[in-house]
Amino acid sequence: MLRWLVAGSVRFRLLVIPVAALLTVLGAVNLDKTRVDVLPELGPPTVEVQTESLGLSAAEVESLITVPMENFLLSGIKGVRTLHSDSIPGVSRIDLIFPHGTSILDARALVQEQLTRIAALPNVAAPPQMLQPVSTTGRVMMVGLSSSSISPVDLSILARWTIVPRLLGVSGVANVAIWGQRDRQIQVLVDPRRLSARNLTLDTIISTAGNAQLVSPLTFLHASTPGTGGFLDGPNQRLQVRHQLPLSKPVDLAQVPVEGTKGTRLGSVANVVAGHQPLIGDAVVNGGPGLLLAIYKRPGTSTIEVTNRVKNVLDELAPALGGVRVDTSVFEPASYVHSAIHDLTLLAVIGFALALLALIAFLLEWRTVLISALTIPLALLAAVWALDALGYTVNALVVAGLLMSVAIVVDQAVATSEEIARTVRARRAEGSEESSAVLVLAASAAVRTPIAYATLIVMVTAVPIVVAQGLAATFVHPLALAYGLAVLAAMVITLTVAPALAVLLYERSPGRRPGAALGARIRQAYAATVRRTVHTPARALLALGALGLAGLVMVPFLEEPDRPSFRDRDILVRWEGTPSTSLPEMDRITRRAAAELRVIPGIRSVDADVGRAVSSDRLVATNSSEIWVRIAPSADYDRALRRVRQVVDGTPGLHSDVTTYEDDRSAGVLEGPSSTVDVRVYGHDYGILRRKAVEI
Repeated sequence: MLRWLVAGSVRFRLLVIPVAALLTVLGAVNLDKTRVDVLPELGPPTVEVQTESLGLSAAEVESLITVPMENFLLSGIKGVRTLHSDSIPGVSRIDLIFPHGTSILDARALVQEQLTRIAALPNVAAPPQMLQPVSTTGRVMMVGLSSSSISPVDLSILARWTIVPRLLGVSGVANVAIWGQRDRQIQVLVDPRRLSARNLTLDTIISTAGNAQLVSPLTFLHASTPGTGGFLDGPNQRLQVRHQLPLSKPVDLAQVPVEGTKGTRLGSVANVVAGHQPLIGDAVVNGGPGLLLAIYKRPGTSTIEVTNRVKNVLDELAPALGGVRVDTSVFEPASYVHSAIHDLTLLAVIGFALALLALIAFLLEWRTVLISALTIPLALLAAVWALDALGYTVNALVVAGLLMSVAIVVDQAVATSEEIARTVRARRAEGSEESSAVLVLAASAAVRTPIAYATLIVMVTAVPIVVAQGLAATFVHPLALAYGLAVLAAMVITLTVAPALAVLLYERSPGRRPGAALGARIRQAYAATVRRTVHTPARALLALGALGLAGLVMVPFLEEPDRPSFRDRDILVRWEGTPSTSLPEMDRITRRAAAELRVIPGIRSVDADVGRAVSSDRLVATNSSEIWVRIAPSADYDRALRRVRQVVDGTPGLHSDVTTYEDDRSAGVLEGPSSTVDVRVYGHDYGILRRKAVEI
């Protein structure tokens, strides 16, 4: 088959070369359209269900929501491999993990069918929400909203009803969570002394305030089942009747009569004010109050493309956001991707130039250099094209796989072109009148079998990684696949494009090759070394055995491999206060720390989020916060990072972690199973609990 492949490429060389040139041009042009991301997609298909239950403790959420949903709703769904749940104050999260290869759409359909039976749950929370599937990278952008002329409540209304719906309509955006969201409310703050003086009960006030609304969520009130306006038929036309509630302001609701009284107004027994719901989280934008919008992208989408679309939408909304400052630089992974692409492009150009210089120095044969210089980038472009066709994004692991394959790709290209040049030169020196096609076929026959065997061996070594299961295996799958595709593409190109190009270039006799002294000396030295080794094999075997023994001795001292670290200029600082720390206190601590970080030389911006947001990926209590620190492009990265760590370490009473978002998302991927065992002791007496914990 390989002989037929080489012979066919030589015979149809006038077709093979234009097709290869066209594919090279198309591949180079489409590089800008290739989906680029930082991390590959990790883990199996997962469906996440969150249930908001504001006001419930963690124990109540567990007993009233999480356990019933696990036992009566989500258990028994076909194909679910693992079910994980978390219960914290005010929210329940359940992750249903399906086996690899399961269609996420089919999995979501099965879960949604079960969620239609929600009526079987206690009516103590909002309906469960099945979140959209999110990429492993997660957040594609963090946008800060702040204003000096608009109140936080009005800013929240603008974000919820104007900005977020437009962002959710952007192709590639999966979800948008808002930190610091404040929903407008008219609150009736009851004064117990005034109630007692007028002989009224709290239930009466609740009934009066609830029934004064057009619709009430309280099922025991008449307003929970409002009637329709209906219509009136006249002699000539039908008139529609529509409810129009005039109680849009606190002063209007304060004038509503209390049920069962004679003229007692609601405002005489309670304070009716405008406010917002109890906060589960908050945001610090530019050192003051504001909103932080966390924008999540769908799996398999390009970080750069989604970021550009989001920015275009925000630019279109700018005229409608008068008085609102929109900051898209809070966290933007696309800037890191752009920087990485620039650096890799520069390194690729330098490396390719050095490779050309090395080829010229060793070979001094322009035909050989030209064949190698064309086949090497063509093989890498073919591998990238194949990965994109298979649905993979170009990420850090794919780039690592391509870099690992460069040595083999270069070896195959140079070995093939050099063998062709040597064979043609030798036959012509002997006076052979054979055509260049016959000579190239003869040279290719000498190298095609070794190349095929070498490629097969390389592909076999990558098979265990490709077929392995688990999170760590999934992490390195793109690396092994990119490596294997590049090697396979190099073999195909060296057996097709290289011979076809060589036939055209060697159409006439190349003559004597000038100045191949360096390459000749290297070959002579290598041949002399091989001859000595063959004549005295015992020494070579002894040295090889010694190296193998030294390797075995070092095995017990090997440590687990470190996951790749990303030098992203967007730094993430995680804070954890003592349990049950209030939101105002955590907000105060975070603002103070952000102010200290903001004055560090080289820091461009500092923003923060405290607690959690509805439908976000971060389920924490009010004792947790995140600070997003952006280092200026011109600043010394290592120095600025050290200063950030010094400020963070100097804050007492908090557990902190300074990392990057990419490192945080990939944490635990290459780590083995934990050797620690957690033992929980339950009870009501702290002294006994402490004594038992010491005994354990």
